[in-house]
Amino acid sequence: MTGDLLVGIILGPTILGSFFPKIYNFIFPQNLVQVAMLDTLGWFGLFLVLLSTGIEVDFSSIWKQRKNALVISILDIIIPIIFSMAFIYFLPSRYFEFSDNKFITSFFISVIMTISALPIAIRALREVGIMKSDLGFLIISALTINDIIGWIIFTLLLSLFSMKFFDWEIAIKITLSTGVFTFLALNVGKKVVNWLFSKVVNQDSDGVQGVLAVLISTGVVFGLITLEIGIHTLFGFFIAGIVAGDSPIFTKSARNTVHNFVYSIFASLFFVNIGLKINFFESFNLFLALFITFVGITGRYLGAWIGSTLSKNIKYRNIISIAHTPGGEMHIVVSLIALSFGLLNKELFVAIVFAAILSSIINGPWLAVASKRFNYLESFEVLVYPGIKLEAQYKEQVISKLLDLLKLKYREVNILENVLDREDIVCSGL
Repeated sequence: MTGDLLVGIILGPTILGSFFPKIYNFIFPQNLVQVAMLDTLGWFGLFLVLLSTGIEVDFSSIWKQRKNALVISILDIIIPIIFSMAFIYFLPSRYFEFSDNKFITSFFISVIMTISALPIAIRALREVGIMKSDLGFLIISALTINDIIGWIIFTLLLSLFSMKFFDWEIAIKITLSTGVFTFLALNVGKKVVNWLFSKVVNQDSDGVQGVLAVLISTGVVFGLITLEIGIHTLFGFFIAGIVAGDSPIFTKSARNTVHNFVYSIFASLFFVNIGLKINFFESFNLFLALFITFVGITGRYLGAWIGSTLSKNIKYRNIISIAHTPGGEMHIVVSLIALSFGLLNKELFVAIVFAAILSSIINGPWLAVASKRFNYLESFEVLVYPGIKLEAQYKEQVISKLLDLLKLKYREVNILENVLDREDIVCSGL
């Protein structure tokens, strides 16, 4: 994401356009047709980014751990909104596109500040070695629910703010329709998509091409439904990704194919196109950029910290809170949408992009330093006995035989049920 954006900044009006305007105008002539073509590719890339983001959401496993994760997620939305509003509302009017309605604009920016970057957090958790632990799973669950709720709120607000005049009846209708669509998609839609996957896999040797076709088609259908409801098409693609990713037929090979398909071309075009459209030198305000960075990181940290405390995860609340701080690509995505709707000016947009990149860069080292204090997995010795071979047909049998070996040292009884319950929530890799 950062590299693609940097390419756009170098080739766009910020660097090439400022120092070599003739070369810039030759490569990127201000022709309406060419500009429209680049924008179309960028938006298509954005749709696929949201589709791919949804695929990474393991909704079934997360729903089993919804109690603690839901508390953290809800507070990580409410607290950042309140915290951000308390600061952003008092910014000078020159920073607002609609200075006569600072409350609405401040609230909208505060909602953007709540969405955390799930891919950045996953990468950081892998680097510190806690991705597969219970703590790592709790963090991912909370961030995923945060993503879902955050996108629902954002797309709803986007629809309501884009109205020429506010109508309570329309607002309630959009809200209820969004809730019904989400419920039906995650339940009925999941079964339909799973059935379609099974059909194309049976007709295709590897199933990847057919699965990819069903995936994109589902995104288009869901996008059209959300557009008809009155919310942004992006939400439909995001939900389509969640529904598809929850299917057992959607294999790791298919996920890798989709990821490579999206991020090798289309996602890159989207982020490059941002740099090609905006002069970051002209729109950069150091005070505003540092201010938005402070408000965003502090608000998300406090929200997760309070949520962790109330969900009785006090021991690891610092780790959980740090994992919620990066903004990443999702902040850039939502702020670009807000910019295109005229709800942000370029200074605020560039400040949010700066905050998203900086918060992502510092998240890994910050989490690594904080995680050194803890050992997440109970230590045990791996006993290797020459000549012993485990033979089993099912995963449950393998686990049972491994436990039999461990009983030689630990003498635990009746722990198979607990281990299988944990395995049912998220597979440890056996």
